[in-house]
Amino acid sequence: MSVRGCYTDFHVDFGGTSVWYHILRGGKVFWLIPPTDQNLELYENWLLSGKQGDVFLGDRATECQRIELKQGYTFVIPSGWIHAVYTPQDTLVFGGNFLHSFNIPMQLRIYSIEDRTRVPTKFRYPFYYEMCWYVLERYVYCMTQRSHLTKEFQRESLSIDLELNGRQRPDTPSLSSSASSELSSSSDNDDSSDQDWEEEGSLKKRERDRLRVEHELQRRRNRDRQQRDQERDHQHAERIIIHTLPASLRPLTPPPSLPLPTPDSPPSTSPYLTWFEIEGLHCLVLKLESLPPHKKCLPDGIHDPEALISDIKSLLEDHSHDPPELALTGVPIVQWPKRNQYKVHLRPKIQFTKPHTMRPASRHSTAPPRTLGTPSGTTASSGARRRRVRCRKCQACVQRECGTCHYCKDMKKFGGPGRMKQSCVLRQCLAPRLPHSVTCALCGEVDQTNDTQDFERKLMECSVCNEIVHPGCLEMDGEGLLSDELPNYWECPKCYEGQKHTMQPNHDHIELHSKRKAADYESSHFYPAKVLRPPLGQSPPSPPLLLPPSPSSAPPTPPSSQTQVPPASREERAKRRQLTREKENHPTGCDQSEGDRLRLRGPYLAVTLQRSPKELSFTSIVPKLQAITPNPRQPMHAAPPQHPDEEEEEEETENSLILGQRKNNISMQKVVWLSVFHYLTHEELCICMTVCKSWYKWGCDKRLWSKIDVSRCKSLVPQALSGINKRQPVYLDLSWTNASKKQLIWLINRLPGLKDLILAGCTWSAVSALASCRCPLLRTLDLRWTVGIKDTQIRELLTPASDKTGHDSRSKLRLLTDLRLSGLDISDVTLRLIMRHCPLLSKLDLSHCPLLSDQSVNLLTAVGSSTRGILTHIHLAGCKGVTDESLLYLRRATNLSLIDLRGCKQVTRGACEGFISDLSVSILYCLSDDNLIQRIT
Repeated sequence: MSVRGCYTDFHVDFGGTSVWYHILRGGKVFWLIPPTDQNLELYENWLLSGKQGDVFLGDRATECQRIELKQGYTFVIPSGWIHAVYTPQDTLVFGGNFLHSFNIPMQLRIYSIEDRTRVPTKFRYPFYYEMCWYVLERYVYCMTQRSHLTKEFQRESLSIDLELNGRQRPDTPSLSSSASSELSSSSDNDDSSDQDWEEEGSLKKRERDRLRVEHELQRRRNRDRQQRDQERDHQHAERIIIHTLPASLRPLTPPPSLPLPTPDSPPSTSPYLTWFEIEGLHCLVLKLESLPPHKKCLPDGIHDPEALISDIKSLLEDHSHDPPELALTGVPIVQWPKRNQYKVHLRPKIQFTKPHTMRPASRHSTAPPRTLGTPSGTTASSGARRRRVRCRKCQACVQRECGTCHYCKDMKKFGGPGRMKQSCVLRQCLAPRLPHSVTCALCGEVDQTNDTQDFERKLMECSVCNEIVHPGCLEMDGEGLLSDELPNYWECPKCYEGQKHTMQPNHDHIELHSKRKAADYESSHFYPAKVLRPPLGQSPPSPPLLLPPSPSSAPPTPPSSQTQVPPASREERAKRRQLTREKENHPTGCDQSEGDRLRLRGPYLAVTLQRSPKELSFTSIVPKLQAITPNPRQPMHAAPPQHPDEEEEEEETENSLILGQRKNNISMQKVVWLSVFHYLTHEELCICMTVCKSWYKWGCDKRLWSKIDVSRCKSLVPQALSGINKRQPVYLDLSWTNASKKQLIWLINRLPGLKDLILAGCTWSAVSALASCRCPLLRTLDLRWTVGIKDTQIRELLTPASDKTGHDSRSKLRLLTDLRLSGLDISDVTLRLIMRHCPLLSKLDLSHCPLLSDQSVNLLTAVGSSTRGILTHIHLAGCKGVTDESLLYLRRATNLSLIDLRGCKQVTRGACEGFISDLSVSILYCLSDDNLIQRIT
């Protein structure tokens, strides 16, 4: 399928394959260049030049043709033809590439060109030279009935041994009875025992049989050739006699010539090779022989490559004088044996059962143990995962495209070709939901509402088997894992229970899990949920108590708990509790149990799915939520005796399956640790981030990285840019770095909250990124001592891009309050731009600007200028053109707090003192030794 406007530049199809096209809808325009030596050399140089976008190859090649294909046309491109394709309208095309044996030299040449032009492997014909070896083997076998395949490959090739055992192909010459019997005996010996291939006597016997068969075939071939020559001479003599007779004596019909076989007629006794096949096989043999040993790519199925090369050479020598007329039979020589004639080993059928009754596949490499009810030959079948859709609620879904990422540049609305058909990088949904068309795999119904709180009727997608079901439709007991990574996402009970049985074959130690299982619980966002079913014939259990989530209170003792708990269950729990205590008192390096690990996290929210008392069906379940507060852990050095009531409380706590940490508790832990992290430096914080995954996640909080300083770094690697993007700083210092324009564009587009940007000592090529991208509304911009910035560059930064569609007509730097332009070659033109586009500017640094003068100060403090009333800090240090007259103009600015005139040789101390005394009536200033005037508050 091709959309309108697609264009593929000049190329040759991989491996020199031929192409066929059929235009079902739409149309195509082709430019074709014949594969002459001159054109192929020109094409190769054009590829290596790297100027494909600047040079149209059709203008330089000879005999370039333009062909327009319309709907219903079928088009075939021969091997090696250079072509380009353009799609004038939306088109649907059927086609394919194929190799054939009538243009092998061109195919090999194209493959060599791909080698020299270093075409990536994924765009080339796979297993090219391996296939060439099999082509030679097939020709030798179909012409001489000698197979060079190994015994295993012969069996896989539809039982080739049966073909020699009295079953002749119709298109191959029949052998004499002696040769057939010898081949049959040889074949029987081959099938009788695998050890005969290794015995020396058997090898000698097979060699004698092979030589005898070759002699018989050669004798029959010579006899057929003599008969053809005699018939041809006889017909030629008849034609000469007829032409010498008078016209009245000539026969009305010419003498019959040699019959040309048709595809329907049976082929001749000995097939003939066309001149194209002979030439191609010669080139193929020479190519394979010229390859170095490490590039011969000899396949495993070839038994003796040297014997194969020798046989194909003899075959080509015997058929070098085949008549071309007799070779045009219309029937291919190389054919695969028909399947209905030989033994075909079919694959055993696999029995599938219902998805919710199958045992899930293990995540480990080892096969899971076989359980009752699971056939030995069946495996779990994972359902096809449904593609999720946008939630249309998160920040990524509601914002607009950035217009600068590689996906946006490909969109047609931004001037791209529209090939990728992907959404913007910044618009990737954070919580994609299941589509509305999804139904339950068991009942076929959908969610009642999108945000339903009824867990029983909420569709859940399994993260292992991708099966989408209602939890209330499951017909099994077990526990699952809920995930907060995606909405409606969990690990269903059949997959979770199957994983537990695979990882825990010992039921006596059910609380002791492997390290990997415990690590998975800590590192993932899955929380356990339990599906409880009462045995048949018993009344449904009473609803569990709703416990308030209090970290300091212990769970109350349930009423009549002693009568509800069976003695056997109490003994088992006592054994498990004793085992846990022994483990705590005598640590042996084993991991904590899953329950212990989960209890360390604080209060939890448990979900118990049980049968509804109102329903008679045992398949319906009702969710009950209860907050569980774990018992405080006992000290490692002591295990004090407990009261029987306390034991019952502990037993009930152990029997409750934990759903997960409460979000309030997680938020509290995060707030506490963030308050601690605020006291650390960035170096110390980086060390803490290596402790665990939670600390790494919390350590990347942007509140800890509001200010990032990477000044004077020798190089900004992509990892550093990615780290800056992850932390979302407000203040970023890139001064005196070699940041490029591309890096700065990438960074600024991803920092919408950036307010202060320091680019001192950089180059204009990097700073120009502020003018070419969607720059955030900065409040501080430092361009001190930037190389290559003058009035023209300042105009480009401050002037809004009003001529571009979709851009704001206001300046991107309109909210600047602090602008630093020290050491730049700017003039009064820049000051006029600043007063026009920066109405909120309060701090202006113009130090060491040689082109500024007293008139520049007059311009800043003139009547009607925006800087006259809001300017608080002005730096004019080192300006050679500033004199005492500038102090007269600065009296107009009523809110000045700092005037820096240090280094101005034409500004005297007396003029500064006079400035202070004149304004002492309303504002008090002080003067330092270096002409630095500061306001006294």
